[in-house]
Amino acid sequence: MEIIVRGIELNNDQEYSTLGDIIDAIEANNGVIIDIIADGQKITNFTAEEIEKIKPINQLEVIAKESNSLGKDTLSEIAEFIPRFMAGIEEIIDKFAQGKDSDGFKMLGQALESLQWLNTVVFNLEGKFKGMKETGETEFVVFKTNWIESIKELYSAFEGHDLVLTSDILEYELIPTLNKFLKLIEKLKERG
Repeated sequence: MEIIVRGIELNNDQEYSTLGDIIDAIEANNGVIIDIIADGQKITNFTAEEIEKIKPINQLEVIAKESNSLGKDTLSEIAEFIPRFMAGIEEIIDKFAQGKDSDGFKMLGQALESLQWLNTVVFNLEGKFKGMKETGETEFVVFKTNWIESIKELYSAFEGHDLVLTSDILEYELIPTLNKFLKLIEKLKERG
């Protein structure tokens, strides 16, 4: 697979064999993914499961920016991704409710990769909320605290294979927290 990274400098001596390796390297260089294009098809908002369906990929193009240069387009991408991601979480909850535990845990494992990306986005956007009037900064601090707690609890429940707790955290903590994040993103977009 040919890999092209644009918008951020990466170590040319290092070999990247998976999309996860590339994302990790970009994040380590204070970058954020803007677009991912596989064989000419934009897959930025694809879940890991959707990416699996389009393999093999001959050419992967990753477009990134330094986190301090995030703009309205990036915020729009995030705003498009969150509802799709929440729909995927609801599908995971449904799998667990239907007794399809192994399918649910497999999908959850893939969703955790997206959560890692969102986690990077949350921390990279923090500076954009500082000094924001109309309680934007305060709302972000409350959101971030809830976000961190939800992620910690989710990972703990996932690692313990606690089906009931995992479903409850997804439904009653993570989805409402993601809704709050979406509202904060919309505030940032309006602010310009």
